[in-house]
Amino acid sequence: MFDITLTQLLVQSTAALAAAGQASARLEAEVLIAFVFKKPRSYLYAYPEVVVSDMHCQQVNALIDERVAGRPIAYLVQERDFWSLPLYVNEQVLIPRPETECMVEAVLQLSLPDDCVAVDLGSGSGAIVMALAVERPAWVCLASDRFAEPLQVVKKNIDDLLGAQAPDNGMPARLPMLLQAEWLSACAEACFDLVISNPPYIEDADPYLDRGDLRFEPRSALASGADGLGDIRCIAKQARRSLKLGGYLALEHGYAQQQQVVGIVEGAGFEVKELGRDLAGLPRYVVAQSHS
Repeated sequence: MFDITLTQLLVQSTAALAAAGQASARLEAEVLIAFVFKKPRSYLYAYPEVVVSDMHCQQVNALIDERVAGRPIAYLVQERDFWSLPLYVNEQVLIPRPETECMVEAVLQLSLPDDCVAVDLGSGSGAIVMALAVERPAWVCLASDRFAEPLQVVKKNIDDLLGAQAPDNGMPARLPMLLQAEWLSACAEACFDLVISNPPYIEDADPYLDRGDLRFEPRSALASGADGLGDIRCIAKQARRSLKLGGYLALEHGYAQQQQVVGIVEGAGFEVKELGRDLAGLPRYVVAQSHS
């Protein structure tokens, strides 16, 4: 193989991704090459004339081929940032998205007790529960998922990002606990101050499930029945029982589902407190409160 420099590899990789229609081809090429070299992206520009070994070249080309085939960047590098936390992700969990950060931000503005007991349902990578734990160190936080594999991802993220940190460095005094259960089925009555979830909410037959990144993400974390609202109905019903009086329920939903979700949570006995939008201005979450 002919010698190739970092700059040449970057140009070649960018061209391959651009030809495949990737809108952020240059950025994605930088991310994949930096991942192989275990260096920050700035390294590519600080040392442009470094000659790339055959092994590194093959590793980069293999990742580029996978990305051209559509596999999400987050799964290729096994990382996605959420709330300024670098989270480990794999194909067993949904890739955390910026839209969910809007719901987290709204929840942090609620009048919740200093010793709030919160549960993140369908925790996946643990993005929500870890953001809450970092921002509210005194809270008791629980990550719940119906499957064991996502909880292993949450545990790795807790161990990697929180477990070795001391509370005086801004990390939680109490690390999130893990529970494998079907939503709130294993939880006692009136035990939580906050139930929060980014549940599956796409219709089972939605053609977008077979397009883009969604093709590679776990279907169980995306789709929920004929109208996409099956799990939201279940969570709302169970949350009415498991929330303390005055406790809050926060649910992410599809951009066209807000009024339906409002009807579901009101029908379950909640009072809607906030109708939230995402960074694109689209309806994205509902916050409701349990009342007598």
